[in-house]
Amino acid sequence: MTTPDRENLSSLFERERWLLLPHVFDTKNAATLMNDLMNSHPRRVTVGAGNEWWDEYSVSQDSNLGGVLVSPIVVNTINGIWSRKVNYTTHLWGQVYEVDQRIPWHTDGHGDIQFVLCLEAAPMGCGGTLLLRTKSGQI
Repeated sequence: MTTPDRENLSSLFERERWLLLPHVFDTKNAATLMNDLMNSHPRRVTVGAGNEWWDEYSVSQDSNLGGVLVSPIVVNTINGIWSRKVNYTTHLWGQVYEVDQRIPWHTDGHGDIQFVLCLEAAPMGCGGTLLLRTKSGQI
């Protein structure tokens, strides 16, 4: 895999504050990565009155999935686009949702960078949509 064009990514990131990096990992490994995630121990996360919930899995940096998230292509891409020093203390987790579950609109309160990687999307018509609010609107 090749490192994305840093100049174009940096410009886009500065303007929009988000990036789509479709070639960060080999999709042939998605099932293995998902299996690693599902073999860890989840904790139940609730918000508000507890009516909305999902399972959150801790991801070891030494696992296959952790290796993808801290791989040279990810670190080099971040170094190439981020205009300030990034704290590479990583907190990795995975979230698994059942059909029709969702996270309410929110702003992540921790970390310099949030990296979203979809390992298994729900079938069309069953959800599985990621919506982001950006400087340019909702995508």
